[in-house]
Amino acid sequence: MIHDYLMYRDDPEFTRQFLPGIKSVLGWFEDREMLAPWERMTAKGMTSFGERDINPRSECHGWSASPCFDLLHTVAGITPGSPGFETVIIQPNPGKLQEMEVEFPHPKGTIHLSLQRKGEHGIIGEIILPPKLKGTFLWKDISMDLNKGENKIDLK
Repeated sequence: MIHDYLMYRDDPEFTRQFLPGIKSVLGWFEDREMLAPWERMTAKGMTSFGERDINPRSECHGWSASPCFDLLHTVAGITPGSPGFETVIIQPNPGKLQEMEVEFPHPKGTIHLSLQRKGEHGIIGEIILPPKLKGTFLWKDISMDLNKGENKIDLK
């Protein structure tokens, strides 16, 4: 029912705001349909994202960054772990992606992720946190502390 409702929405911003509530339930980032509105806009030659998918009337609104936000926050899973982003939680949701390379700007420096799927359920790679930043990496039912600098990931 949710899928049918969203399928007929022509408002990418609504979909972007609605996604966090359903991502863990439906695993919807595995579905290419979710990217369809943005793919249609780029196919039309737009260089940023319009207010609506059908007959977009503007390319210069803040929601043009929606896909970037979704890739960093939802797919890479980078979120504040405490007020003021003093700590970070990284809980990737790669869907069908086999690997991801991410650079995320943080007030204390850049967070780097280089992750690859390992088999059906595992993940390997590294996460580099800037100085004075600590965090937590969550994968399936595993929680791993992250410290400043390089953190190796090898989970099955």
